[in-house]
Amino acid sequence: MKTINLGAEHDKALTGAIRKALEKLKAVRTDRSHPTTFFWDFEWASFNTSFGSITIEWETYIGVTVTGEDSTVDRFVALVRTCL
Repeated sequence: MKTINLGAEHDKALTGAIRKALEKLKAVRTDRSHPTTFFWDFEWASFNTSFGSITIEWETYIGVTVTGEDSTVDRFVALVRTCL
């Protein structure tokens, strides 16, 4: 398993690139949290993609992270970067 930080949680270009990458992969959301707000915001969603399963988390002060099998994460991150 591997986790990579993609960038700031409030980066609109990054959020758009993640959406585009998920659309290109015809990703299916399998689970998600409900947004919570206390002193920070935290939200996550899990997806099945043609690369494999990933979980994406958005957390204040941490940023956007993607977690999954090493090769799945590497391929997803490369696709996100091409969508920026």
